[in-house]
Amino acid sequence: EALAGLFWGEMGEEPSRANLRLTLSRLRKLLGPCLTADRREVRCDFDRPLWVDIHEFEQATAIWQAAGPALAAALNLYRGEFLHDFSVGDAPEFEMWVLGARERLHRLALNALHALLQSELAAGDYPGAINTSRRMLDLQPWHEEAHRRLMWLLGMSGQRGAALAQYELCCRILDQELGVPPEDATT
Repeated sequence: EALAGLFWGEMGEEPSRANLRLTLSRLRKLLGPCLTADRREVRCDFDRPLWVDIHEFEQATAIWQAAGPALAAALNLYRGEFLHDFSVGDAPEFEMWVLGARERLHRLALNALHALLQSELAAGDYPGAINTSRRMLDLQPWHEEAHRRLMWLLGMSGQRGAALAQYELCCRILDQELGVPPEDATT
């Protein structure tokens, strides 16, 4: 009922269930035994040979204590908003679910980037830390602390002009997005 309502809730109970049955039948043909479904649940069997980027991303970032190349590789799987530019017409429940998943994955990516950044800073890997800081700002352009960290890293790397340009960019973004000036610590 939940899945049928999620995708076809506006259609009524019987048509939405019929659509779910048809869709599951088609998915079983594509995925074979990797997809199991009964009246209570539909699930992917990840013990079988099935690769799903979000599953890999969640698995790898769940153990980010092993920061470094493994975490960096996992973060390469996160390339933007979950199901960006995808929608299902007349399915508000689905849209709410997608928004929740987007937010959860976005936070997971930011937390993992922060862990990777800390690892790179501890190792003295300033070029890696600069790239990671930029990726953090791609996800949250208004994150002032990330701007400060990037300015510091650029300065420590001898890129004074780039650090000053980053400050100007930070000021512009804070003004445009939030209507606030930079904090004293940033200035």
